[in-house]
Amino acid sequence: MLRAVRPLTAVQTGQSLAAKLRACECIEILRSGCHANLAADNTNRPGDFTMRSASNVWGENIMNKLALSALMIGGLFQATGCIITTDNGDEVGSFDVAWSTDGACPDGAAAEIISLDVTTQERFTDIYNCSDGAGVTAGLPLGLYDVWVEITSADGNSLFAQSNAVQGSLTRDGDLLPINVPAFPINDGYFGLTWSLLDGGGAALTCADVFSGGVDIVATSASTSEALVDVFNCEDGTGVSAKYPIDTYTIVVDVLDENDAALGSSVAREESITFGNELVDLGNFDFTF
Repeated sequence: MLRAVRPLTAVQTGQSLAAKLRACECIEILRSGCHANLAADNTNRPGDFTMRSASNVWGENIMNKLALSALMIGGLFQATGCIITTDNGDEVGSFDVAWSTDGACPDGAAAEIISLDVTTQERFTDIYNCSDGAGVTAGLPLGLYDVWVEITSADGNSLFAQSNAVQGSLTRDGDLLPINVPAFPINDGYFGLTWSLLDGGGAALTCADVFSGGVDIVATSASTSEALVDVFNCEDGTGVSAKYPIDTYTIVVDVLDENDAALGSSVAREESITFGNELVDLGNFDFTF
């Protein structure tokens, strides 16, 4: 069920109705919902975007009154020789987006469908209940989009989780393109890292050169003091951890020998996972032998 959780402004269609009446121009009452320009208030959320509703969030009574007014104005125009036409000749399409979460939706949480135009970088947001699991965007200009879902508090001020993006292309007027967002965790995130082995002069070494069988990441929870460990193949040079609960962690990365004893260890540092499905990039770890 679509819902408005922030103030909206009326759709802007150019001249005022009064000006059009004075000029005996033709108008169309657009049943396309409403949109508003909003500024993001969370650094983990996209920047400025346009919020659009996929339906009339104030109810059918208001739109019925508008439609009746349009008919009355239409009769007036016909009597004076005017023909009712549309101001909006733009071709648009929509995404039919489905999502699922690993973990229950927080009470009262919203699901914001973000559609980012890859070419113009314009962002459009449609708001549903997290528990809906699906929603259709309002009409979007044709083009290539990155589409993802953010689970937020009802007021939009808190980000609980963010899905990975799926790319979709709207190519024809009236397109309705299905987008299936991969399931994503609400309460857990990930750490990602890379590593390099170097000699004293800074030249690259292979894992075989140092007899290394692997690299591990040890993440000790600030809340529980539990140490979570992931081990990667040394030769990979990169790794992403298993899911870790949202928390602050003390991170240490070790290069392991063939018996899983540490050949070298990084300096401990604190890192935090702050929302579900966040991938925290720990950067590159250099180990000198």
